[in-house]
Amino acid sequence: MLILGMFMEIVPIMFILGPILFPLLAKMGVSEVQFGVVMVLNLMIGMITPPIGLNLFVISAIGGEDIMRIFRAAIPYFFALVLVLAAITYIPGLTMFLPQLVYGTR
Repeated sequence: MLILGMFMEIVPIMFILGPILFPLLAKMGVSEVQFGVVMVLNLMIGMITPPIGLNLFVISAIGGEDIMRIFRAAIPYFFALVLVLAAITYIPGLTMFLPQLVYGTR
């Protein structure tokens, strides 16, 4: 998903991969909420990753800055987001704490 997010918009990827991956992960016992959060964060990281990085081009157009300067400035945020992605992927309690608190445990 991260690689696809570099080259395509988020919504078409969700429409293509969601129906394919959701039943597979549901049979493996992955929570729907967990899958949704990981999918959206993966695609969001892809949108700020070169070579395409559509969100960075939007920021460049709005701010009037050089695209390479924005790419360099986004590097620390990229690594922070990858760490957060790894944390929520491998520690489901981080994303499932609030839903379990509100709706009860499964």
